[in-house]
Amino acid sequence: MPVALSWLVAERDLSLRVLTPASSDVDVDWAHAIELEDPTPWLAGGELVLTTGLRLPRGRAEQTAYVDRLAEAGVAALAFGVGVRFASVPRGVFEQCERRGMPLLEVPLPTPFIAVTQRVAQRLAHEQQQALQRVIKAQQNITRRSLKDGPSGLVDSLARELGREVVLLDEHVRPVAWGRSRSLADDLATRLGPTPGASRTRSTQRVETAAGPLELHALTGRVAHRGWLAIGIAEPLPADDRLLVNHAVAVAILQLDRPREVEQARAAVGATILGLLLEHAPSSPEMVTHLAHLGFAADAPVRMVWFRVTTAAVLADAVQAGLAAGGIPHALLTAQDGLMVLVQDRDIDAAVAAIEAAFFDAGHRPRGIGISGPVAPQFTADALLQAQQAADFARDERLRTARFDALTLGAVLSDLVVRERVQALTRSTLAPLLRSDDEVLTKSLEVFLEHNGGWESAARALGVHRHTLRHRMARVEELTGLDLDVSHNRVVLLLALATRPRGH
Repeated sequence: MPVALSWLVAERDLSLRVLTPASSDVDVDWAHAIELEDPTPWLAGGELVLTTGLRLPRGRAEQTAYVDRLAEAGVAALAFGVGVRFASVPRGVFEQCERRGMPLLEVPLPTPFIAVTQRVAQRLAHEQQQALQRVIKAQQNITRRSLKDGPSGLVDSLARELGREVVLLDEHVRPVAWGRSRSLADDLATRLGPTPGASRTRSTQRVETAAGPLELHALTGRVAHRGWLAIGIAEPLPADDRLLVNHAVAVAILQLDRPREVEQARAAVGATILGLLLEHAPSSPEMVTHLAHLGFAADAPVRMVWFRVTTAAVLADAVQAGLAAGGIPHALLTAQDGLMVLVQDRDIDAAVAAIEAAFFDAGHRPRGIGISGPVAPQFTADALLQAQQAADFARDERLRTARFDALTLGAVLSDLVVRERVQALTRSTLAPLLRSDDEVLTKSLEVFLEHNGGWESAARALGVHRHTLRHRMARVEELTGLDLDVSHNRVVLLLALATRPRGH
């Protein structure tokens, strides 16, 4: 904490005299006696420089340059000791201090520089002690209010001590308590979204709001991320206020962190809710509302993540911890042959990253992770089927992950049961064409269907004239009895070709 220059001048026994007008708010960080012609390499800025001009040239130009160097180095003020080399402050120094607006003090011969330095040091020590006592008292007040009134007491007392906006959010970015403005808390939650992206667990970050910038502090408990404490930073935080914020962060974590038993109970509730959602498709609206207890937003689309693993129970703990540490709302359920995790669609990338990290932490290589497409919560059972289909494809193709909504038709039909059923339903349609043993005709049909019935593009792909292609497709219609202008007929033929036995 700096010392006000006006306070130093008011110390009568030092007999300091102000020669140039000094602003009342000029502060000095230290008093430093130095007799070099260019002392700037040894200055940090903010000092009161004391000199007798022992090495100062007598030329006005050199004296002007001396003052300029001090001003550019950020010196707060200059104190010139008279009666040693100069009987009075040199004219060049005086005039340039006036021009540069630098406070200039005259130090009489009877006043030693060490007396000025000691007085500044004593004042700094006194103010630091006062600041420390204030911080300790404020910390005690914050702790008492937190014990008495919980998170609201913590936020209210911190906002009063700092004189700034303070907002406390939980791990789902929902306002828990706010110091001055609920609208600011809502605005912050909206700007952050359901989760603050990849930076969700970064210790501090800056967020712009309508009320000005906020500094966001992540609150991380023993095993999971618990929320954020936001502080207004329209003006920089002084060092003693930083101590208060650090203390408040620790108290907030203690307020929001939960015992391990509570975490285990929460995980059990999530498993129960997920199990009930899987019993029916669609699930009842009443059952879907229970997802709110796990942090899911109302009616938000969800995705299922599924992977087959023999040590599901062991891996479940690692996955649970990883998702909780990221503040990701989820429901997890183990099965005999695998593990399933329900998350919100907007959290899917962060959730998959946490699951993959859990694999590594548990000594497994992540492979064969299936991800469903986004579905309404009442269709959670359908999402599980999609995730399992995607997982089978990922396993067969030796992929780390696969997403159902990105699978090709061939991948969807890779399921043996589905493939055999589709084949049984469509082979009679394709049989006349296959019996004709006309490979050119079959190939032409495949290309025609792959080009969505586009005559020009399909003909170019085959290297034939479009009239030739039309003639061939007319023959296909004759053999199969299906009109290729009807989109449903084209779908049937596409499925038949995709599932026909190899070698045909």
